[in-house]
Amino acid sequence: MVSAVIGTQAEHQATVLSAQQLVDQTRLGKLRVSAYGNIAEVWPDNAENVLPELHKHQTREIVSKLLNPVITFDQTDERVRANSGRLPSSIHRTYYETSQTLCCYVGIDTHPKHREFPDLKISEENGFQSIGSFVLEDDLTRERIERQLSWNKKIEPTSYISGFDDLSHAIRRAGFHYEDSKRIGMCVSIARISTDGLIAGTVRSQMSTTVTVKTKFPHHEEEIEQATKIHNIITPVWIRNTAVPDDLSAITSQQLAASGADMWLSITEIRASDMKIILPKVHTYDRICAKGHAYEWLACGSIAKSLITRVMPWDGVRLHRDPDVRIIRSIDSPNPWIFDQNTLMWRLDPRLYRTACFLETYGKNKRMISDEERDPYHQGPSQKRRKTVIISTYKGDKAKSTPKAKRNHNPYAPDYTPDTSELANSATGCCSACGQQKAPVSFNEEIDGPLSYLDLAMPSKTARD
Repeated sequence: MVSAVIGTQAEHQATVLSAQQLVDQTRLGKLRVSAYGNIAEVWPDNAENVLPELHKHQTREIVSKLLNPVITFDQTDERVRANSGRLPSSIHRTYYETSQTLCCYVGIDTHPKHREFPDLKISEENGFQSIGSFVLEDDLTRERIERQLSWNKKIEPTSYISGFDDLSHAIRRAGFHYEDSKRIGMCVSIARISTDGLIAGTVRSQMSTTVTVKTKFPHHEEEIEQATKIHNIITPVWIRNTAVPDDLSAITSQQLAASGADMWLSITEIRASDMKIILPKVHTYDRICAKGHAYEWLACGSIAKSLITRVMPWDGVRLHRDPDVRIIRSIDSPNPWIFDQNTLMWRLDPRLYRTACFLETYGKNKRMISDEERDPYHQGPSQKRRKTVIISTYKGDKAKSTPKAKRNHNPYAPDYTPDTSELANSATGCCSACGQQKAPVSFNEEIDGPLSYLDLAMPSKTARD
């Protein structure tokens, strides 16, 4: 009886899958324009649209290109999407000092470099800029979108820039880069990007896709086989209104490029388009339809600096949404990184870093954490607690009975004179306020820095000498 039920469930599942494949095949037949080449060997027609497995000495390349694309704004598809609520009020991008996207809020010495673009520089008007230049005919394809969704790939530089439709996803990504990612980010920030003026559009064209299989045996000439299929395709996009005519008439890709307007893609909308039907599957899983990217948006080529409304630093524990008088430091960084509210950039500043440690430990000016920041997605790693030392009750000499950790070792006190043994080990100096080892510093700098900045007291003459 149990086996009969299992068999019935399997047959029902197979029927459902076959029905979906039938729908895709019917849709694919309507979209197909032409096909030529070695179709049977290189790209055979099948329900799953999966390419054959390669042999040991074979390599494969897939190249797609849009043919004479036109962008429309006044069709039914665009009007429905404009009223669907899909467009978020803002898009958030998480970035750090070694992100593989050029950023005006990161020092140029850490900007990514690529052999194919030796003279790569960020344009003056851009806040973010991809390594590869975006060309609509070449980049609005499944291969190029999947390249953006593939991390740690150095060849074929991407021409897209990722963002998130909700701040919570950006905060979770910030914590990932700070704590878990193999590529460590100690200067993490989140930029808020305005979506005001984005209008729903559709790229309508034919797409030519060529699959090339190369076979190379030792001591033999290379054999090349190709198969090409051409389909009609429509791709949903969002374009800034500076490129859209007043009468919502169609524009070409050349007009879009000349306008300088930015264009965005929603991964959720791309999943529902015909792109995944007409193009062959290569990977064991469908990257373009992976569940983890539903909230992701892709900017095409660049994001103008004027569209960035706010830059919010992540200190390793919380996101600082609004600027205030507090000094923001990268808590777990081995270097004294401080966020500059004037330039909206992280910079190295040992004095301000030690001042921040002093204020956090002794200043009693810790701000209250909001309920939103206590959310699991917002709460970062817990800070290290200071060690509690129990005072000895010994009645003898106080200098010998008081534990060393409780003696007056506060370098910020005006009457404090550092011990010579501490000066001798300045090569491995640390931040005295927080107890965490930082970049090598001189002990005199540690005394003069916070006091001169805060003007809390005048250092003793002995300390300055």
